[in-house]
Amino acid sequence: MTDQRTTVRQMTPQGRGAIATVVIDGPQAATALAACFQPHGRRLDFVVGRIRVGTWQSIEGVAGEELVVCRTATERFEVHCHGGPAAVAAILSTLQVAGCELTAPTDGLDCEPRWRQLAQLAMISATTQRSALILLDQYLGAFDQGVKEIESTLAEGDIATAKVKLATLLRRSQLGLHLNRPWRVAIVGPPNVGKSSLINALLGFERTVVFDQPGTTRDVVAAQTALDGWPVELQDTAGLRDTDDTLESLGIEHALQRCRDSDLVIFVHAADVPMTDSDRRTCDQVVMPTLIVASKCERVPAGELSSHA
Repeated sequence: MTDQRTTVRQMTPQGRGAIATVVIDGPQAATALAACFQPHGRRLDFVVGRIRVGTWQSIEGVAGEELVVCRTATERFEVHCHGGPAAVAAILSTLQVAGCELTAPTDGLDCEPRWRQLAQLAMISATTQRSALILLDQYLGAFDQGVKEIESTLAEGDIATAKVKLATLLRRSQLGLHLNRPWRVAIVGPPNVGKSSLINALLGFERTVVFDQPGTTRDVVAAQTALDGWPVELQDTAGLRDTDDTLESLGIEHALQRCRDSDLVIFVHAADVPMTDSDRRTCDQVVMPTLIVASKCERVPAGELSSHA
C-alpha cells in the first residue's frame, strides 16, 4: 500500500537564510495549496515544472507575503519564501490547517551516517565562507577518509606513520570546534590605554565608546567579526586597576572572568608608560595564551620603545 498522507516539511536548514523551501507532498497537495496560495493572474496553473508567483494567504483569506511556488511532480509542490523563521512557521501552520501533516525537517538526515548529520547541522550555524566550506568538505567525507587512511596504515603494519596521521587529526580538533563557534578574544589592560579603540579598528566601525578618561568601559562589550575567514568574538573589558568604585570593581571582575573563558587574551599597555609589576602579575594570572600589545607608539621616540616594555 502507498502512503496516502499529505505532508509538509521545511527542506532548507533551520536558522538564518535569505530563502527557505517548504515541500508539500501527497495526494491532497494541490487542494491544500489552492486554499493558501493566490497566484498573480486569473487562474492557478498547476503544470509540472512551471513556476508561479503569487501571494500566500491564511485560510480566512488574509493576504500575506509574496512568494514562488513550483510543482515538481504530480503530487509534490515546492514553496519558496522568505528565509526568516516567522515566515516559514506561518506557512507550515497554514498548511496544517489546510489538512497537511507536519513532518520533522531533519527526516532526510535519518539515512545519513552520524558524522555527515553533524556536519550538515553544523553548516546551519556557520557564519563565514571559510568555515562553511570546511564543514562541506567534512560532509563530503574528509574526516571519514582520514580515519580510513589511518586504519589502512595500521593494517599494513606501519604503526609509526599511523601515529603521525592520528596526531595530525587530533591537532585539528580545536579548529573543528571553532567552525561554528567563534574564537573568543578578551582585550584587557589598564584603563585608558586604547582597548576600545583597538576593537573599533579591528571591526571597522565604532562598536565601543572611546573617551579619554579612565573607567569608561564598566562591563564586557562583545562584537563578532571574521579574521582570515574565521569567526571571532572580540570582548572589550573594563580597565584593570585598584578602585573603590563598586560598579567599576564588578566590571573588573567580569573582565578577569572573561580572560579565563577566552581562547586568547590580548593585554594592551600604553607604549609611553612602562609596564608595572601589577601589569606583569595580571599577565601571569591569565591561564589562556596571552599576547602583549603596545598602543600609542607614536608617543615614544624611535629607538626607545623597547625600554618601556
